[in-house]
This record gives sequence, structure tokens and C-alpha cells, in this order.
Amino acid sequence: MKVIEKVTALRKLMSDKKIDVFYIPSSDPHQSEYVADRWKSRKWISGFTGSAGTVLVTKDDAGLWTDGRYDIQADNELKGSGILPYITNTPNPVTVYDWLKIKFSSKKEIKIGFDGKVMSVSQVREIENSLKEFKIKFIKEDLVDKIWKDRPEAPCSKISTHEKYAKMSLLEKVKTIREKMALEKADHFIESSLDNIAWILNIRGRDIPISPVSVSHLIVSKDKISYFVDKRKVDKKVMDYFKVNGVDLYDYEAINSFIKKEMNNKCAVMFDPSRTSKEAYDSIPEKAAMIEKTDPVILLKSIKDPVEIRNMKKALIIDSVVLVKFQIWLEKNLGRKKLSELDVSEYITKLRKDQTGYVADSFNTITAYKENAAMMHYAPTKEKQAVLKPEGFLLVDTGGNYLEGTTDTTRTYSLGKLSREERKDYTLVLKGHINLVSTKFLKGTTGYALDVLARQPIWNGMYDYKCGTGHGVGSFLNVHEGPQSISQRMINVPLEPGMITTVEPGIYKKDKHGIRIENMYLTRNYRNTPSGEFYSMESLTYVPIDTKPIVKSLMTISELKWLNLYHSAVLKKLSPYLTKAEIKWLRSKTAKI
Repeated sequence: MKVIEKVTALRKLMSDKKIDVFYIPSSDPHQSEYVADRWKSRKWISGFTGSAGTVLVTKDDAGLWTDGRYDIQADNELKGSGILPYITNTPNPVTVYDWLKIKFSSKKEIKIGFDGKVMSVSQVREIENSLKEFKIKFIKEDLVDKIWKDRPEAPCSKISTHEKYAKMSLLEKVKTIREKMALEKADHFIESSLDNIAWILNIRGRDIPISPVSVSHLIVSKDKISYFVDKRKVDKKVMDYFKVNGVDLYDYEAINSFIKKEMNNKCAVMFDPSRTSKEAYDSIPEKAAMIEKTDPVILLKSIKDPVEIRNMKKALIIDSVVLVKFQIWLEKNLGRKKLSELDVSEYITKLRKDQTGYVADSFNTITAYKENAAMMHYAPTKEKQAVLKPEGFLLVDTGGNYLEGTTDTTRTYSLGKLSREERKDYTLVLKGHINLVSTKFLKGTTGYALDVLARQPIWNGMYDYKCGTGHGVGSFLNVHEGPQSISQRMINVPLEPGMITTVEPGIYKKDKHGIRIENMYLTRNYRNTPSGEFYSMESLTYVPIDTKPIVKSLMTISELKWLNLYHSAVLKKLSPYLTKAEIKWLRSKTAKI
């Protein structure tokens, strides 16, 4: 079916049920960023392949709302679909609610349909609060399921235990959660976030190829641990592990009936409304005490323990070696044989597969040549990709999932002749990166407060990038992990020792080029002073930064010192894993400038 045909079929069902507008988010029943194919309803209905976005369909119009990472991509992929793109993080954007108010300005009541399993409590409340001038009637039904005839089944990969890679045992983690529950006087805690569940239970799965999680739900009660999962995923070894730790297994679909049966009007239920589905929420007894709190596991998980830090460092060394070997291969073959963007992505994955502990890539590698890199999350395909030439920039954003940890690195490589503009932009991005990561900051400082440090050199050049500067990274979990963030969003979460966060400023110019330099950093204690405790950032990524494009006159002495010290560390850290020829190559790439 073409997109227009899918939307037409959806409108027919909407008309039959007298639904005015149907919401289709990007989420699954667990509010995951990356979802299994079964829940890619927004992609299926619209043809838009970006990782974030919401489609709204009315009887006459349809729109897709996404952020500035995908402005060019959304324009390209939605052409001819009848769905118009709207970018949310631009000056004076047309929001979902502005659009609805205009469309239904003559009505007093709006009937809104959505799949209650994939819309969170917070999302539904936001709709209500933003459309207060209307009487809203919600209809919870997955209409997309009725027209998606070849919809994939729910994934069913085997679960494995992961307890030896963490300091805290399953029972120690559950004890910590119960302590949080006791403070709130809660009898039950509902957890549906897949990476949180994997962290609590010290397990991993493969239900989402780029995220080592298992589709499931978890309820921690005062004296019971209830795990809702397709039991075909659990072999005898894992079953024994659960029995030893007192974990009771239930069918995945039994979560809502369990809530109705096990919880009563006298109990207190703790949950995070942004991570709990509307359907699960509606299953809680009406008179039960609702304790709505930010999921405590998010912060617990973000502060890596000593075992996790040690393993993450191992994973980053392994992946840094991979990217050094890749760059050697790239330089050897560029201009001698035909290389496409997909050739690059596939070769990096091939190198990773040779590494001990490798499981999968942590996201689909972004290999973007020249103007393609202006699309922040560009994805080449066999049908549409660029062939590399010995000129311009190649941006490679890639990461691996190893048993020891998750990685995320971006480098922008000069393949040959560069323009003055390209060299200047590259230098500004590098200055922004160095400016942030070399800063010592006071305990209690948020990523929001630090974000401007990366943007300052770029702003001085009168440019900006419409995305965040950094995100948390999981310990063999999701490549994007909260609660910390380095961005312009006012997220009131300080960076704390033990947190691992990316720093990735960039410049993206439509029809020209895209530049990004990204490392992962560990926040660590630096020094206690009369003014308070100060923290610093320790790089965990040791991949050479291309020095050929640098306009040295734009760099300060302290910036050059940072770069030279970083490259000295790269050579020292990676040399034990390289051949003599590779060390010789790396020595030239890390030479002082």
C-alpha cells in the first residue's frame, strides 16, 4: 500500500467510529526510543523513517511533527504522501495543538483516537491540558492494526543473565527500589521501561536489534517481584536464575489483568506517568492511592558503579581500535576502488564482529558524505547513497554494543580538497568540543548550564545546531540514556560522578556539509575547594581527531594543548592493540600540531 492508500483506509475507520483525529506516536508500550518492527506504526503509515515523530490524521489533513534533526529528511520522505512536515524546535513553530485548534476552531468537542498501549499517561494529559477550550473524548483503539495486514509479530529473542558485569545483584537493586517505595509509602511500583527492567534484573535480550533489551513489564511489590514476559524467551538457566531471586513469571499480556486483580482500592501504587501507558494506568483501581514520581531507576542506572565503569572503558578501547583500523582501510582504498557510504558502514560492522564481546551495533551507523551529512540522522540505502571521492568531508557516527558496554563516536574525515568554509566550520566545531570538555564545573551543575560552552565558538561564527550537545549512554544498554542531558532543554539534573555522557557539537549546512566530533566522557571528582566540590570530564573515547582541516590560527594555545595531550593519550592507550605498521600510522595521526 502507498502512504496515501494507508491514510485513506485509516480515515475510513475513523469515520466509522466518528473519530475526529487519530494520534500515531513513535513509541511502543514501553515508551522506547528505538522500537521493534511491530510498533513502527508511525513509520508504516507515513513512510518517514526518522527515530522521532508524531503523525496526526484528520478527515481532510495529516501532519508529522518532528525535530530539527530531521527537517531535510522529513521534507524528502513525505513528498507526495499528503502528510505535511512540521519542525518543533524552530522559532515560532506550528505545534500539534496550534494545528488542532485551527482545524477544529468551529467545534466544541473533539474525539481523539489512539492506541492506549503506546500512549503514556503524560502524553494524554498534555493533550487535555493543551486543548482545554474543547471537550475531549478519548477512544483507545489501535486502528492501525486493523489495516496493517502484514504487521510483524512481537519479537521473541532469548534472555541472558548479565549479573557478572554489575556490582549490584538483582536483589540488591530491588532492595534499593523498595527503599524508595517505602519513602513514598507505596505497595507496588510499576516499571515498563525496557532498559530499566534489564538493569534491575541484571538481564539482557535482543528484541530490539540495536538495544539489548527484552520486551516485558515488571512490578515490584513489598514482598513480590512480578515479571511479565513471553515465556518462550526464558530458558532453564534463566528460569533457575529467576527462581533463586524470587522473580515470578507471568505472560506479557497479563500485565493489565494482574494490576486489576492484585491491586485494590486500599493499596498505594507508584509509577512514572511519562513511562506508564494509558491502558495500564486505567487498570489501576479507581480509589487506589496514585503516587506519581519520576522513575527512580533512571538516576540509579545513570551513575555507573566501579565494575560498570571498568567494563565501559574496555568497550571504548575495543571500539577505538576498530575505528583506527577503519580509518587505515579508508585511506588505503579511497580513490583506488569504488567506495559507497554503505561500504563504509558495513566495513565498520565487519571489524566489530571480529572483536571479543561484540553483540551488535548500538545504532545504525550514520555514514554521510558531503551534503548528505547536513541531515543529522541521514541513513544511506542501496538505492540512494553517495560514492566517496577524494574531496570534501565524510561524517561517520557509529557505535557498538559489547558485553562490557555501549559506545557512540563521531568523526568527520577530510577526504581531500576542502574549501575555506569547510575548514573554518570544522575548526569551530572542534573548538566547541574542547571548550566544554576542558571546563571544570561545580557540583550541582546541569548539562543545560554547560551546553552554551560547546555552542559559544560556533555562535561566534553565527551558526547553531538544532539538537542537543550530549546524552547519557547505557552500560550495554541503550545508546541514548537519561536523565542527564547536555542541551538547551532545561533538564534539572546535575552531572554527577559516575555518569557517562557524550559531547557532540556540530555544524550542518543544507546542500553543503555536516560536521560533528563526538566522544564519550566520564564525570569524575576533580578537587574540593573552599568554594565547593569541582568535577571534570575524563575521555573514554580514544580515536584520533583529524587535524588536516584545522585552521590553526583560529585555535588558542590552550585548545592546541588539549588536542595534543588527547592525541598523546590516544597513542599510548591504543598502541598495545595495534601492529607495528598501525602504530606508525597512528603516530603520524597523533603528531603534535
